[in-house]
Amino acid sequence: MIFLALDNSFAVKRWTRPKDWLGKVAEIGGISLIEANTDVECDPSFSTARYLQDWTRQVKEEQARLGLRVALMHSGHASYRTLGL
Repeated sequence: MIFLALDNSFAVKRWTRPKDWLGKVAEIGGISLIEANTDVECDPSFSTARYLQDWTRQVKEEQARLGLRVALMHSGHASYRTLGL
């Protein structure tokens, strides 16, 4: 079986909170699985433990509220979006 998921990279610098980008996915409709790119929103190198906990809680709450599911977490896009300085 093959599943189609939407990568949340479309939301970078526009809709940065889980509530925002999960809401946009819900507005599109027809997609229930999301790949979450964590580079900018919750990079452990730049975020506090508290922020990471809050981010995770927000994702779980919005998934339940909207009937969506983050099926995959990945990183690696940040080097393409920044100067890397």
